[in-house]
Amino acid sequence: MVSDQKIIKSAVYVSFALLLTMVSYMSPSQSALAQTQATVRAKGQTESQTVKPANWIDNLPATFQQSILWKADYETGNLEQWSIPTAKYPGGGILLTAEDDVTAKATTVQAHSGKYSGEATIRNAIRATRGNKAVRFMRWTTDAYDRGGAELPLECYYSTWVYLPEAYDPKKHAPWDPGDGGWWNIFQFKSNDEQNESQSGWSLNLEKDPQSRRLSCYLYSQINSDRSWEPEEAVEIPVRKWFHIEAFVKVSQEETGRIEIWLDGESIIRADNVRTAVKSPNPNIMWGIGNYTDHIDGGRKIGTATIYFDDSLISTKPASPFAARDSNASAVRN
Repeated sequence: MVSDQKIIKSAVYVSFALLLTMVSYMSPSQSALAQTQATVRAKGQTESQTVKPANWIDNLPATFQQSILWKADYETGNLEQWSIPTAKYPGGGILLTAEDDVTAKATTVQAHSGKYSGEATIRNAIRATRGNKAVRFMRWTTDAYDRGGAELPLECYYSTWVYLPEAYDPKKHAPWDPGDGGWWNIFQFKSNDEQNESQSGWSLNLEKDPQSRRLSCYLYSQINSDRSWEPEEAVEIPVRKWFHIEAFVKVSQEETGRIEIWLDGESIIRADNVRTAVKSPNPNIMWGIGNYTDHIDGGRKIGTATIYFDDSLISTKPASPFAARDSNASAVRN
């Protein structure tokens, strides 16, 4: 008699083979996502029986880890995985605006996995009267140039886990609203122009619904005729719970690019046939996460907001299927 375990394993392998056959008819980004999802399901039959390391990135399948171009797990106890201070040309860094009013550091106050996360805190961001306040963790190469790093690929995935301790609100009100209504940038893409000056391209902004008092998000672009893209269906950004954000970007200086956003493994915003970079002799992209606005409220003190980041990745395959698995498991435990 064939055991139930053998039957289950056979079914898994057959399903996995059928999915891989379907993948050949998909686009490159769809194919990468489908293959990763198949890996999650196939490995899920045995991973629950193994001892998992405390670090989330180290626990990802080896096939996915081979696609990682850069990572920050913050377990160095500092932000040097972003800034690489020992390098002459680090290819990234911690960029601060209004240094006396912002803080960037590694912390043990919160952690998605391991012991540390990255903390970005701004203060005195009040009614747009005290200027922009910003902490930005940025990368534009896979490693320091003098350690063999290369510029980021023209098609790639960017992801991080995020924790908001409070439901902050960037909304501005008359009579002190200067006309933008409020904005709060936590995830962004820039590119260098023809003069090699960096220019903003896209940002993922958070906002607070005045009726439900829940946080949501939208994509904003300064380099397209359409400026804003919102989720097709209402989404809620969690508070006091780790959530995962991932973006896929196809770099294009013409209206042939693409950007897509996933929240906890679910695609929520997609913009096709758009510009994702400014004009330049060499198409390029820079990625950043952080805490950036000129007004914030809704926390314990007006003008002050803190965001935590952990397990940040740049990869050629999507991390979202693993985030969906682990986010769902966390929801069941809670």
